[in-house]
Amino acid sequence: MEKTYLEANKEEIKKKMNILFKHYCSFGDKGNITNLKSAKWHKMLTEAGIEDSQNSKKSLDILFSKQTKNKPCMVFDLFIESLPFIVEIKYSKLDKNTGLTDLIQKNFIPLYEKISGGTGDKTFDIKPNELANEMLKSDIPIMFDLYRIYWDCEKKTSDDKAVIKDNSLKGAFNFLADCEICPGFLNKTLAHQIWETACSAKEAYCKPFVEQKYLLGVVFTFSKFLDFILKLAYYGTGEEADFSKQYHPADLLMKLLIRIESSKGLQNVEKSTHRTHTENTTVIPPKIFIDKLNALKEQAGVTKKEAKEKNPLS
Repeated sequence: MEKTYLEANKEEIKKKMNILFKHYCSFGDKGNITNLKSAKWHKMLTEAGIEDSQNSKKSLDILFSKQTKNKPCMVFDLFIESLPFIVEIKYSKLDKNTGLTDLIQKNFIPLYEKISGGTGDKTFDIKPNELANEMLKSDIPIMFDLYRIYWDCEKKTSDDKAVIKDNSLKGAFNFLADCEICPGFLNKTLAHQIWETACSAKEAYCKPFVEQKYLLGVVFTFSKFLDFILKLAYYGTGEEADFSKQYHPADLLMKLLIRIESSKGLQNVEKSTHRTHTENTTVIPPKIFIDKLNALKEQAGVTKKEAKEKNPLS
């Protein structure tokens, strides 16, 4: 017997719904990815085209209270359990399966595509770029300090991996906010997608760069954090890396590092390590790499004026 749309796409739908749920949880509340407040519930359902009248608002308000047993927040499992009841409100004339299919296809998936900017199925691949790799390797000590501040949960090997993963995602959102990357370069949904691909990778691209003393973490390891940095640079800085141009990936990485350099995130490293802002607490790579980047730009025909506009350190 042929599977229905819902049966055939169950895991993919649940993954997208989870991203959608976390997006609205964290709206205006950077560290929150687990508790959907009533106001955010209504915002999501309105933007999905579900809550479209005063009557539906009242019915959905009652549903929220019923599902949460009058608690102020809804968790993801309860959100999934609420879907058949939303169908009864939105598609009351349809049978259960048809109504749920329409709810997913006509309301939630379009909203997911909207907030993800059409990047929902991207894998954000990292391709080798010698200069970008060398730049990032030179930053490993300071990046390790950043990692230990925002991913302290990764030291707790006794915790359940699902709990560690949720806490790691919260750490990622705090890191992105403090380093002025999100919002700024990219929105939370894109940031979440990039983080998810880095976290779920079987083997981190950057692991061969990392010495034994830096091999820390259970779920979102330090090596995967370095992957996250590269992916943010290559896909989250306003333009996508062109790996056919030798200078371009390194240029995008530099753009990201400049943003981190003057951020609260780096100041937190200085506070936690009791160091002043010196060459040991900078994420800007040594001058030799900046010179190499400028030389590659010259070879590619990028003018000094264009280079200065793209990189203030040029």
